[in-house]
Amino acid sequence: MRNLNTALAAAIALTSISYTGLAQAQVSEFATVEEIIVTANRRQEMLQDVPMSIAAFNENFFKDAGITDFKDLENYAASLKIVSQSSSRDTSIRIRGIGSTGTNAGIDPSVGVFIDGIYQGRAGMSLGDFMDIERVEVLRGPQGTLYGKNTAAGAISVISKAPVGEFEGAAEVVVGNYDALETRGMINIPFDDNGSAMRVSAYKVERDGFDDNIAPGADQQELNDADKWGIKARALLETDDLGSFTLSVDKSKDDSVCCAPDVIGYEGTSGLNLPFSSLAAATGEPLPAVDEFDRKLYADAPYTNNVEVEGIALEWVKDLDNDFILTWINAYRTYDSYSEFDSDFSAYNGGIGATEVDHEQQSSEFRIASPEGETVDYQVGVYYYYSDMETIGTISMLGDTEAAAQITNSPLIGYFNWPDLGYPPSFIYPSAFLPNNSFFDANGEVTNIDTNTHETTNYAAFGQATWNITDELSTTLGLRYTYERKEREGSQITTPVPPRDAPPFGPDIFVDESRSKENVSPTITVRYFTDDRVMYYGSISRGFKSGGFNQQRTASGVEGEFDDETSTNYELGWKGTFLDGGLQFNGSLYYVDYEDFQSQTFDGTSINVRNAGNLTSYGLEMELQYVPTVNLSLGGSLGYNKAEYDEFDDGECTADNKGLAYQDQFNNWQVPADITAPYPLNLLAALNGDDLPPQFAGQAVCENDLGGEELDNAPELTLSTFAQYENVAEILGGNMYFARLEYIYTDSYYLAQDLDPNLENDATNIFNLRMGIKDITGAWEATLWARNLTDEEQLLSGLDIPVYSGYVGFNAPPRTYGASLRYNF
Repeated sequence: MRNLNTALAAAIALTSISYTGLAQAQVSEFATVEEIIVTANRRQEMLQDVPMSIAAFNENFFKDAGITDFKDLENYAASLKIVSQSSSRDTSIRIRGIGSTGTNAGIDPSVGVFIDGIYQGRAGMSLGDFMDIERVEVLRGPQGTLYGKNTAAGAISVISKAPVGEFEGAAEVVVGNYDALETRGMINIPFDDNGSAMRVSAYKVERDGFDDNIAPGADQQELNDADKWGIKARALLETDDLGSFTLSVDKSKDDSVCCAPDVIGYEGTSGLNLPFSSLAAATGEPLPAVDEFDRKLYADAPYTNNVEVEGIALEWVKDLDNDFILTWINAYRTYDSYSEFDSDFSAYNGGIGATEVDHEQQSSEFRIASPEGETVDYQVGVYYYYSDMETIGTISMLGDTEAAAQITNSPLIGYFNWPDLGYPPSFIYPSAFLPNNSFFDANGEVTNIDTNTHETTNYAAFGQATWNITDELSTTLGLRYTYERKEREGSQITTPVPPRDAPPFGPDIFVDESRSKENVSPTITVRYFTDDRVMYYGSISRGFKSGGFNQQRTASGVEGEFDDETSTNYELGWKGTFLDGGLQFNGSLYYVDYEDFQSQTFDGTSINVRNAGNLTSYGLEMELQYVPTVNLSLGGSLGYNKAEYDEFDDGECTADNKGLAYQDQFNNWQVPADITAPYPLNLLAALNGDDLPPQFAGQAVCENDLGGEELDNAPELTLSTFAQYENVAEILGGNMYFARLEYIYTDSYYLAQDLDPNLENDATNIFNLRMGIKDITGAWEATLWARNLTDEEQLLSGLDIPVYSGYVGFNAPPRTYGASLRYNF
C-alpha cells in the first residue's frame, strides 16, 4: 500500500506539472520537445500518434545521457528491467515484471529483441555496444501480431543509423577509473548522387575488474572486467527502377573475465551452518567472509565469458507507382558463447562448470504496406525463421567435495546423521549410500555433461488494418497465425555412473523428442484524438511464447517438456502535447493475464523450467518531458507494477526450508523391518523404491506455495528523472557549456524465485552527472562524467548455494567516472 500511495502521489505530481498553469506558462517559441519518429507499427509515425505504450530514445538522448550499453536502458524506460548475471547467455529482459533468462537454453525470451527488424534468437545476442544507433523503441505489452513469437511481455526494437548521401564521420575517446578506455568511430562515404552510400562504425571497450580475487593461488587476480569490440558496415544502393537495397554485416566479440558473484550470507538456520565447519575442517581453507559489497571474491576456478556474434542481412524496399511499399528482409546470424565458472562459488576446490552455446539462425520476412492517409490503411506479410542451437553443459564436483563428504553433517547428504543407529561419523561417507565409493572417480571427481541440439522452425502470416472512421477516431484490427516445431536430441552423461539420481548427476539419459504448435494472436485498438494535442486509446492484445524442453538435468523419468505461455493485455492510455510543443505527457494503465507462465527455478544445482499456472501483472507507466526555456530540459518516467502469481503450488523452496525438510524427513524415516542391526555400511545402497528416504526416492523434499505472492526481479516502483541545462558562454569563445543530472530510484525486490528474504534487494537511489563544453556547431564535445555518483551498493541478482547453505549475489557496478572527447566531421 505504501508503494501504491507513493506511485499515486508521483502521478498526481506529474499530472499537476502537466496541466497546471498551461494558460500562464511563458514558453519561448523555440522551446519545444523534440518529436521522435517511430516504426513500432512497421510504418513511420510520430510517437505521439501511436496508440501504444512506447518508450522511445533517439540519437540525441544517447549522446546527452552518455549511454552506450544496452543494459543501461532499464534506468530510463519505465517497467523495463535488464539483468545479466553469470554470463551474457543468462541475460533476462523483463517488461512489467515478466521475463526469462537464457541460463536454460530450452526456454525462449519473453521479451523479443529486434535489431534493424531482425529477431535475435537469444537475449545475449543483443548485449553489444550502442554503436551508431538512430533509435531504440521499448514496446510494452504483447506484440504478437506484428512481431511474432516470444513477445508475450513486449519487444525492444533497435534501429541503426542508415547510410546517407553525404560524407561524414565521428571519433570518440572515453577514459575512466578502473583504467577504462573506450574508443568509437564512424565514417559515411557516399557513392553517387542518388543517395547510395556506405557507413562503417566500430568500437573497442577495455576496463579493469571491479572486484579482487583473494582465493589462494588463483590465476585471475581481477574479476568482472570488460574486454570487447565490434564492427558494423551498412551499404545502401538506391536505384531508379528496382528500389533500394541495404546490405548489413556486423561482428562483435567479448572476452571479459565475467561474471563472478560474492558471498552475501550463510546466516540461515543455525543447524544448517555446520557444512561450513565441515568444509573448513576437510580442506583447511578459511570460511568466505560475509560482505557482499567489499569487492573481494573467492574464485579458485576461472571465470570466462567468451561471446562472438556475427550476422549478415539484406533488406529490399520498393515504392510502387500506386504508393504501395514492398519490404523484404533476409538475415543469417550466429551466436557463439563459452563460459566457465566456479560452481561452488567459494575458495574450496569443490566444483567447476562450463557452458558452450553455438546458435545459428535464418529468417526472412516479406511485407506489403498500403498507402497512408486512406480510409483504410493496412499491411500484410509472411515470415520464416529457423534456428539450430547446440549446447554443451559441464558440471564437475572436485577433490574438496569428496574430502568434505567424509565429515559428519556433510552438505552432500543433507546436514544430519543418525547417531541413534549407532553409526560412526564416517556414516556420511559416500560409500554409506554408494557401493565402493562409486560417486567419485580415481581422481576424486565426478562430472556430468549435457549435450543437446535444439532445432526450431517457425512459419507465420500476419496482417493489420486501420479503419480511419473520422479524422479523430480510428480502430485497428490485427491477426497473426504462427506454426512452430521444436526438436531436441541430446544426452546427459555422468562419469563415473552413480547408481542413484542426484541431479545434476545420475544415470545416463538419452532424449529424442519434438513438439509442434499453432497459435493465433489477435489485437484490437481504438484511438481517439480530442484535438491535435491529446490522444486517448484502448487496446486488447494477445502474446505467445512457445514451450520447449528442459536442457538441464532432471531426475530419470521426470517430464522435461513444458507448455506454451500466452498473455492477454488490456490497456488504456493517453498522449498529450501542450504549451505549443513545450511539454509532452504520456501514460498508460494496464492489466495483463498470463496463462501457463514459464517459471525458471534454481534448485541449488541447475535452473529448470516449469509451468507455474496463471499470474497477473497490472500497473501504470508515465513519461514527462518539459522544455520551459530553450536552455533547460526536464523529464522523467515513472512505473508502478504489481506482478503476482495467481497459482503456483510447487515453487522452489528456500535453502533453509529445504534443509529443514531434509532433516525432518530423515528423523522420521524408519529402517525397514527386514534389515536388522548391525546395519551394513552401505545401508542406503542396499535399499530400493519405497524403502528409501524421500529425497533418495526422487520425491519432493518440500513444497513452497507461491500463490498470491509477488514475482522476483519485479520492483513495484521505479522512477527516473533528469534536468539538463546548456547555454552559450562568451568566456568560452562563444561555445556552449552544459550539465545534466539524473536521479534513478528502484524499489526493493526479491532476487530469486523462492522469495528468500536473504535474497532481497534494498531500494536504491542512483545519481548520474555529466558536464562539459561543446562547439556551437556540434563539431566537437568534451565531457566530464560520473555514474552512480554516491557509490550506491546494490545487487543485480542472487542465488542459493547448497554447498555451504549460503547465498551469493552479483554486484552492480560501483561509482565510475571519467572524461570523453568527441569529434564530428
